[in-house]
Amino acid sequence: MTKNVPNIFDYATKELSQDAVICWLVSCAKEATDDLRKCGLSFVEALLHTGDGRVIDPQTGDRYMLRNGAVAEIVIAPKTQYLNIDIFFQVKWADELVSVIVEDKTEGQIHGNQLERYVTEIRGDKLEEHFIKAIYFKTGYLFEDERENVEKSGYCVFDIDEIINLFQDCKLLKAHEFVCQFAQYVQRKKSNQRKAIQNWDLDKDFVQWEFMTALKNELNLGEKWPARSFNIGGGAWTQYPHYEDRRELFWRLDSWKPLRLMVDTTNIKDSIDNVLDSWDDWEFEFGNCAKQCGLKSIPLSRKVRTRNGSVVSEGTIGQIDVSSFLRKEGLEKCVERICKLHRLFSDSVNMQPN
Repeated sequence: MTKNVPNIFDYATKELSQDAVICWLVSCAKEATDDLRKCGLSFVEALLHTGDGRVIDPQTGDRYMLRNGAVAEIVIAPKTQYLNIDIFFQVKWADELVSVIVEDKTEGQIHGNQLERYVTEIRGDKLEEHFIKAIYFKTGYLFEDERENVEKSGYCVFDIDEIINLFQDCKLLKAHEFVCQFAQYVQRKKSNQRKAIQNWDLDKDFVQWEFMTALKNELNLGEKWPARSFNIGGGAWTQYPHYEDRRELFWRLDSWKPLRLMVDTTNIKDSIDNVLDSWDDWEFEFGNCAKQCGLKSIPLSRKVRTRNGSVVSEGTIGQIDVSSFLRKEGLEKCVERICKLHRLFSDSVNMQPN
């Protein structure tokens, strides 16, 4: 491969560009020759084999495994936005026709019932097929709840690790400069993910997720994953309930903000004045508990509450800076101290106002 060639994927970073890469590789399995054709076939067969080769019966919706030992033959060349599907193509595998759906993501995630809708559309079109192969192709970070939802929809996940494993084969990299550059781009994305987690860059949504999941697991707060979304300013936030039977308390971590213990007043059945008076006690007790755990409680610059006859739906009881602690002491020690704070505070306060 030629050295010092600009990598096109430094510029082609969006999902439409990635769509084009996938279509190009699939097309190579049909139209190219020699090593490039072999590269395309290896890519198509890797897609078909992902998820242990699971496919969907278009008649019943049941799931089966593809037979081993066949060679893929492209019957319908890849199309973009066929029935609003990112990428669609059809393969002959042994004597069976397999319609392939690829939902392609860089950093985005699924929305609504789009995955189920695509399978329904293919089951209802006029094309003949024996099976449907539904693939969720993602080069960005894959959240565990995202994976669960994708697999429940019948899709097989082809994530960044699958891509890296495929292109570890030097023969594939030598097939074309384009292939080599895509492999380098994916490797760099994975490396950047690792560095963000190692440096505990809590502005990144997936780093927040790694931290909050570790905290949830250590506190044994049930099977539900942390809730996650983006605030109005675009910063990622992740949160989870304090206790399953005490829904009014929850931890929340936003970009650019400390880790906060917050209270949802909508679940507290009492007068406004009593809630606000108790809130002062909760805030004071949080500071005491944090001190006992060797954590510095950050004073609240703005109390999300009011004394003019109303109270907002939620507000902060206390907050601590976990970013610097994580970088100095690491995840395990940080989580251990926050869990200690969590339990001390829970044992020392009554969340129903006095």
